[in-house]
Amino acid sequence: MMKQRYRDTLIRTAKGTTATTGTRRGGLMRWLTTTNHKGHRHQCTYGSALPCSGGRGDALTIRSELFQPGLQILEPERFNQMTTLQD
Repeated sequence: MMKQRYRDTLIRTAKGTTATTGTRRGGLMRWLTTTNHKGHRHQCTYGSALPCSGGRGDALTIRSELFQPGLQILEPERFNQMTTLQD
């Protein structure tokens, strides 16, 4: 009987429930508050990829603006702001 109870507790805990309260956290909240090393790997990967992709978008916009003389994609002030941020 004791082994069965221990196994049930492990199964409940592995599925995201706590053995004391029996509540289960949802997907995003569980992922953000995880203590699992695999979850932290994903947090670091996605957390660094999002700002990096934003910077790539800014860089492509600046390059497309400079591609041809007289081509205006952005307002001049916004172009200056993006150029300053890219330094």
